[in-house]
Amino acid sequence: MCIFRRHGRMMSMGSLAAILLFCLTVESIPATESPSTPEPGPFKVGFKTIERYDYSRTFGAKYDYYGNQLPGETARPIQICIWYPAADAADGSKMVYAEYSFPYPEDSRFFNYLSNVQNRELRNLLGLMRGDQGSLLDLNNSPMGAIRDAAAREGRYPLIVYDPDLEHGIAENAPLLEYLASHGFVVVTTHSVGSGALAVKAEQDDLETLIRDKEFALAALHDFPQIDHDHIGVMGSGYGALTTLIMAMRNGNIGAVVGLDGAYMFTDNFSLARQQANFNPSAMKQPLMQLCRMANEGFDRALFDSLVYCPRYLYSFGGGNRACFTHYDMIAAAGDTSRLSQSSDIPNYKTVCDNIRLFFEAHLKGNAESMKALKQKLGGMQFAPELLSVSYMEAKAAPPDADQFLQILQERGIDEIVRLNVEFRLFSPESSLLAEGVIVNLGYQYLRQRQMPTAIELFRMYTQGFPNAANSWDCFAEAHLRSGDNEQAIKYYKKALEVLETDTTTSPRMKEQIRQGATATLEGLEKIPDDQ
Repeated sequence: MCIFRRHGRMMSMGSLAAILLFCLTVESIPATESPSTPEPGPFKVGFKTIERYDYSRTFGAKYDYYGNQLPGETARPIQICIWYPAADAADGSKMVYAEYSFPYPEDSRFFNYLSNVQNRELRNLLGLMRGDQGSLLDLNNSPMGAIRDAAAREGRYPLIVYDPDLEHGIAENAPLLEYLASHGFVVVTTHSVGSGALAVKAEQDDLETLIRDKEFALAALHDFPQIDHDHIGVMGSGYGALTTLIMAMRNGNIGAVVGLDGAYMFTDNFSLARQQANFNPSAMKQPLMQLCRMANEGFDRALFDSLVYCPRYLYSFGGGNRACFTHYDMIAAAGDTSRLSQSSDIPNYKTVCDNIRLFFEAHLKGNAESMKALKQKLGGMQFAPELLSVSYMEAKAAPPDADQFLQILQERGIDEIVRLNVEFRLFSPESSLLAEGVIVNLGYQYLRQRQMPTAIELFRMYTQGFPNAANSWDCFAEAHLRSGDNEQAIKYYKKALEVLETDTTTSPRMKEQIRQGATATLEGLEKIPDDQ
């Protein structure tokens, strides 16, 4: 068992049980020099962990089968791992990779839980290294850039929340997270752990759990003095990219999103994405950078292309699995000497990291030079067209959402709403922004307030958006009736009865109510003399 001493503590950096699982007859591969990793930025980097229990969720059972209470905490354990710019005077030994394989907890109650996370990490790494335990030991002893518990640098910095892929811990992309911190970002992540067990499945419940873990971490760091909460980015790998996309859709405070080989770029995961709470492509307004392998089977841009209201950068790599978006990818590439001999065909992890940095600098810090490099120089990427395709899509002008619609109506009046409706067709069956019930409730609200012109215009838009719905014409007729325009009321009640015959969206009960009401009102109106 490899033992490391850090900051006066004894750390077990190899679980003997996990190592023994892989003591099989596997042909070792030659040790190779790791591919290039990004050069650090101007700041020293600190790393710390915070352990918290989420008492709104359970993780362990409270009772056994026989009703006996089990020892230990039942709440969900969450270790929050933080990289941050450190003070220039920060001292201490730089961490080694093993301290990311097993991020030693400040709270001793987390030790057993994190030992299981470590076992899984060792299995992942040994799989990437084809069972070569010597290479695993070399990796765990590799120096990293961060200093554990270093003094924080003064100032406030944008926050980036990172979500690893399923079954992955924080070591998945540790070099990238250190790199971003060295360029003036605070980066936070948590381990990928399932709803009630360590294993994570590509299912709705587990993905929602991962989203809530990141939201819990975001809330826990609200008072962290280095964080500028007005500038928040999210980034994820694989299924972690899908969860960060959903997180951005339901959190308007997030300002930029990066997806690394996002699971939402595959047809089989469309339905899974749609099942997630608050999935709404129309709500996505933040800039998005997506890096993906376009040659993978099942690759599909449909969901990505539906995000029309956000500016999108798409880096599509060819050449099968040669693109490296995480440190795991680089470890796997390092273990394949045939790939290393074709270095021109391996998109450089350093270059990927550089472009992610430029993206966050441009959109979270407002750095004009980074924006220029991102769009014009493509971050210095120099590869053959068949290996890399880069495209940028401007965001379409977005219509207002329901809350913004109400604000505009109250502050600027119905004329501005009419203009926006012409531009965006705010009310239509195709629109997911404003439900049909919104305009009905609003129209009657203004009728009750005796603001007839506004009510009439709202119901006019209702008929324009839903011309085949009898209820739209019935409401429009009633608005004219209440305003004293009997002639128009008669016209539109007749229209409601005409449309009623072919209306396939209204329930039979509602159709009968409209028929009885319109017929009775018309009979009454037609008995009124024309001069009254």
